[in-house]
Amino acid sequence: MSTEIEIVQKFEVYKKQANDFAAKLSTLKVTDENSEAIVTQRLSEAKELIKAVEGKRTELKAPYLDAGRQIDKIAKELVEQLNLAYEDIRKVLLAWKQEQEKKRKEEIAQLEEGKKKVDKYYQDAIAEINQAKAPVDLSAVFVKYVKDFPGADVWGAHTEYANHILAEIKAAGGAKLKAIKEGISIVAEVREVAVPENIEEKAIQLEVAKPSNMRKVWKFEMVEKMQVPLDWLVLDDKKVKEFMAQAKDAGHLKEGENFMFNGVKFYQEDQLVVK
Repeated sequence: MSTEIEIVQKFEVYKKQANDFAAKLSTLKVTDENSEAIVTQRLSEAKELIKAVEGKRTELKAPYLDAGRQIDKIAKELVEQLNLAYEDIRKVLLAWKQEQEKKRKEEIAQLEEGKKKVDKYYQDAIAEINQAKAPVDLSAVFVKYVKDFPGADVWGAHTEYANHILAEIKAAGGAKLKAIKEGISIVAEVREVAVPENIEEKAIQLEVAKPSNMRKVWKFEMVEKMQVPLDWLVLDDKKVKEFMAQAKDAGHLKEGENFMFNGVKFYQEDQLVVK
């Protein structure tokens, strides 16, 4: 293959001709039939020079293009092979990561729901304690919320927290019973109970376990074409030109007349043909 200097040298002869022709063409004027003939001749000669330059360009580029195509072909085959393997294992990894993320979120939800369940149990118990008017009423509340207090099979990871709540229910019930016997009116309150450290640590661990190499990315697809703004749509020149050729053959495109179809106007404009 030629070096850069050799390539430049092969274009030197055209460079001088191009400069000369450009200078000549810039001085031409059309004032009568004779000057028109001269301009037409010069345009024809310029066109021939353009063809010669393009021919030389094609000739000199050919070996590079051939080599480039061969390089592209080999590289494409290798990349396609690697991409297939890459995509297969990437999908496997993504599926596994998604499953792990699903489990992580489920664990977080279970922790949150578990605490909500204990808190509701506490709130319901306090509400019924406040509704009690007599010791017998409190006795029924005691049976429902203390004697029949669920075990670890219900509270799970929040069993320790639930036991703290149980102590609060007992204390609130005892204070209410004393107030009833003394004829005093009191209102039991739902107190803030600290969540055990093991639950707090578990919540932190689950948050930290969020995968760092996964992220949500925005994609799009067209669903309702009629609702898409016109400036978002791109006219397909190739398809329009194919239709234009078919319409011309079918006689729909007539000399000197515009033709409208599907919101597209087909028209003619003058173009100078230089032979």
